[in-house]
Amino acid sequence: MESKGKYPEYYAVSKGWHRGWRKVSLPTNMTDATLKLLHEYYVDILSDYKDVISSKEVVKLTGYAKTTINNWCGKGRLKHFIKHNTYYIPKVFLIEFFCSPYFRSIIRKTSWHIQTINEFYHLMKKEQSK
Repeated sequence: MESKGKYPEYYAVSKGWHRGWRKVSLPTNMTDATLKLLHEYYVDILSDYKDVISSKEVVKLTGYAKTTINNWCGKGRLKHFIKHNTYYIPKVFLIEFFCSPYFRSIIRKTSWHIQTINEFYHLMKKEQSK
């Protein structure tokens, strides 16, 4: 460990490591038509899920940590109900949350979140080119 003090450049991450690689976002201000399309997109993604989803299932789906999901529920960002010490989220409220400016503006997104944004972006591009 002494060499770390003498040669810090060997232990530093390369330039640009911390910026850009997860910097994918949708605009926070969207038209009503775009929001409707985003809503339909998430309805399609969640079509195989039940009407009420446990926080554990949301963790598997989104890749966000259970504590993150619990924080969203606890702070009132994600509408839910509690049964047997477990958060349950109605699918309509989960879709509403996915379309919210808060969810769209998360800085550290999971790979699932990035993938959904990219897919939606490409769908929008296809719609515009028609």
